[in-house]
Amino acid sequence: MSVSNASLSATYKQRLKELRQEHETTAPIDRGRVIRKWITKEIACHPSFLSTSTVKPFLEEWDSVRGGKTAADKTTSEIPAAKPVHRDAQLDELTIERIRREQARKFRDAIEWGEARVGRKTRKCPEVTLNDVFQEEIYSWQCVRARIELPDSLWDSAKIMLQFFRWLRKKRLHWVDVDDEIILEFREELRANGDTKAHVNKVMGVIHSFYRHQELSGRLRYRVQVYELNALPEELRDYQFPITSELRTRVSKRGAKTSGWASPWLLRGKESSYGKKATPTDEVMEAVHKLLRNQKHGLRNSAMLSAYEDSGGRRKEVQSINVGQLPSVQQLHTLLTTNDEWVIEVTRKGQDEQTGETAPLRFRPATMMRLMSYVEGPRAAIVRGTGSATQQLFLKDNGETLRLDSVTKIVTKVLREAGFPNSTLHKVRSRFIKKKIKTRLDTARAHAAKIGPASNWTETILSGSAIDMNHSTTESLQPYMYDIFAEETANGGPDTLDNIEHKILEAKRTLADIETRLAGPLAFDQILRRVELSPRRDFILKQLQVQAEELLRA
Repeated sequence: MSVSNASLSATYKQRLKELRQEHETTAPIDRGRVIRKWITKEIACHPSFLSTSTVKPFLEEWDSVRGGKTAADKTTSEIPAAKPVHRDAQLDELTIERIRREQARKFRDAIEWGEARVGRKTRKCPEVTLNDVFQEEIYSWQCVRARIELPDSLWDSAKIMLQFFRWLRKKRLHWVDVDDEIILEFREELRANGDTKAHVNKVMGVIHSFYRHQELSGRLRYRVQVYELNALPEELRDYQFPITSELRTRVSKRGAKTSGWASPWLLRGKESSYGKKATPTDEVMEAVHKLLRNQKHGLRNSAMLSAYEDSGGRRKEVQSINVGQLPSVQQLHTLLTTNDEWVIEVTRKGQDEQTGETAPLRFRPATMMRLMSYVEGPRAAIVRGTGSATQQLFLKDNGETLRLDSVTKIVTKVLREAGFPNSTLHKVRSRFIKKKIKTRLDTARAHAAKIGPASNWTETILSGSAIDMNHSTTESLQPYMYDIFAEETANGGPDTLDNIEHKILEAKRTLADIETRLAGPLAFDQILRRVELSPRRDFILKQLQVQAEELLRA
């Protein structure tokens, strides 16, 4: 600790000692504890100062006196001095830091799937562990939400709460002591880290929902504003809740009104994303595929990205495809002849996996040809080498299924190498959405005189595109339509998308796949040709035969 910090700590301790002497039995308390926020305000210190090893026992003793458990004359009213830290002279600073990090790793934070009873049914419900301690408060809140929320939504909420609890741990705060000021500090830190307005509002809504549940379930008492004024006792009518709320009324399309408490700290106004999205262009995607083909699993990664490009599926949806869902050789020949799409049914976002709900992912023949080429080539080699019985389409070297996080890292890394550091796998889906809307827009223009932003045709086009993308409403697709009109205005007119372009593009990628697969056999063929022309042909072939037999026996 530096000299300035040491002197500041001594000043805070002296102020705290004087504050206790003055308010030994009159300090404001809450649930048997002297209010820490009042202390920090009175002595002008940071809340973390009250959690230090020397100050904490002093405050616990004060709590005991203020709560009537200990007589004031039986306490010391002195803050113990900090114990000097003795370090082994043989350990340098780097070693000490390494030991500290290894000790910190022993605390395990995790989210795992559990179960929750909802009526007579059992639903999937995430369980959060922080510092190897099961977080019962988060689990009870999730069990209530499992009645109306899908598993994906519950998992996202669990990740948000784990992020928030980790932040509280870093600040040395307990979730029970959170108030508006702490929530606002967390919100501003999210904004400083570059989180979008929509994501920040989502986080604020999840945190407020968690604390509403804790208040209504009785774990907290009069800390969260979830009461009408006339429902409060007379002495609490002017009470300022630590976590405030706003009572909002919603009116449905049918005119039904519902009221509920919501977070007052949501960011207002809509944030335009036009020009900010790093959506990759055709040229960028071609550069990405060239980079992917140079990787160890180039055929797999390139074919996998083509599947995302062609279907517009989300990460979990595409990775859930099985080998048995691909067409046979005869079916592929029929697709190439008729130019029809191959439909694969998977569980998509918004559907309940437990009830077996599915929706289609559609692939064009050229994409299916690449996927089948991967299955018959690199994937078949992995299956032979590992004996894997996994039916998932995309595999690792050991025969296990490629993890979702690995897919994200592969695509994000190669996009960065292609000069698109702000782009992600989800932006590939955004590219698909725009192309789908453009295709429907071109088709509609063939039957209508003019279509612009104010045309009634736009709602029809977006409704069809929402079905393609498995969206429940058209609101999230509206910005894409505006982007298309803006681009057309800048380019001087509409730009049509012909299916032939996709055929040519995927044909080039298929040829590149074939070249990669044939690279080994071609090199071996060149060696054999040179052996045939060598005067030592018989001796070389005999030696090759002996070595080949030894390798096969190994």
